[in-house]
Amino acid sequence: MTIKVPARYKAIGIGKKVSEDIQGGMQVTRWVADSPVEFPSIIFGDYLERSSSVVAKKADGTVIPVTIHVDKFGKMEGAEKVLEDLANQAANSINLYGAVFGVDYPYGKLDLVNDPLGSFYGQSPSSLIYLGNGVFLSSGTAGALLESGSISKFNREVVPHEVAHQWWGSLIPNANNGNYWFVESLAEYSAALYVENSQENPEEGRKAYQEKVGRWRRVLLNSDLQSSVQDASMLWSGSLMAGYTAAVYNKGPYAFHVMRMTWGDEKFFKFLKDLAQGLKNHAIVTRDIQKVAEKSFGGNMDFFFDQWLRGVGIPEYTFTYGVRQTEDGKWQVSGTIAQRTLVGTKKDSVDDVYFTAIVPITVVSRNGKTYRFPLRVQGESIPFQFKVPEEPKEVTLNKYGESLAYDVVVKKTN
Repeated sequence: MTIKVPARYKAIGIGKKVSEDIQGGMQVTRWVADSPVEFPSIIFGDYLERSSSVVAKKADGTVIPVTIHVDKFGKMEGAEKVLEDLANQAANSINLYGAVFGVDYPYGKLDLVNDPLGSFYGQSPSSLIYLGNGVFLSSGTAGALLESGSISKFNREVVPHEVAHQWWGSLIPNANNGNYWFVESLAEYSAALYVENSQENPEEGRKAYQEKVGRWRRVLLNSDLQSSVQDASMLWSGSLMAGYTAAVYNKGPYAFHVMRMTWGDEKFFKFLKDLAQGLKNHAIVTRDIQKVAEKSFGGNMDFFFDQWLRGVGIPEYTFTYGVRQTEDGKWQVSGTIAQRTLVGTKKDSVDDVYFTAIVPITVVSRNGKTYRFPLRVQGESIPFQFKVPEEPKEVTLNKYGESLAYDVVVKKTN
């Protein structure tokens, strides 16, 4: 691609710049991409620039320049203070995703540019990320805009989300609009992995990850989502854009969280590698993701994709249990788990639709020891029974949101 702009401006193109010249008052640059380009975009302007102090690399050690640009005349006040931090987030994201997905960042450089007319958003064409001006606010200023601090959280996670689109969207695009969901859902899940891995110790990281999963759940339970995740790009999803957002930015990534909780980290991260390595440079549909999942986890995955991604509704569990001491001195926990499927804020019940999920019961003893019993919940109701060596102080179903569900209805029998 050759870009010609007035010489006073800087042009930013796709891939890497291979030549630059001034001809008759015009700056002429030529760009070449090492990987197929799904979403071409160029921009030019008069910018302040910062490079990341974190070095982004490909697996063979090749350095990937990461540069952030902010328009001199359309920037937010104080934007210069956060430029390096945002660039470092992008570089750290590249390094993390290259390792997790087992596929290098597909281009020779990455540029980030502010959009003076935008607010809190991001968009990620190939090798170029646009960020709304609001992203350049300091964390304190952003956090003060809403008491909940949701904008501040968005600003800490938008860059990792957008960088993930260089894999989910550019390296692996959707074949048609009816299968766009995974582009956003996998980018959002990738941002959760970034949050998990960017903390100073594993406990902090896991807590931050769980907090993000919890935000997905809260959005979902307060939304009037009427469509499936897969259909949200094509069909009315409820409540204008809120339904669409709930589907692809919340329920979709939560489905991958459920996948991880069900099959465990070893198989799940193998699945992400199989997905990126096996489908790179192919435009795909949901069924392609399912085929990779079936290979990675083993067995038919119709039930999982049909209920979480191609179906509607969220389960609500009724947890009925009792505890008694047995003759051998242990403690028996027994009861039933019933379920129903609900849709939207009115919680309309869907007849004869039941989810199949691994939903753990967590028991905390009076001495503080924790026991975990994963149960396969399916159908309208299932019984359960197990023993623990110590007297239970707390018995909880789905304590850590291992499966997506409404608040559990608890009924204790003794």
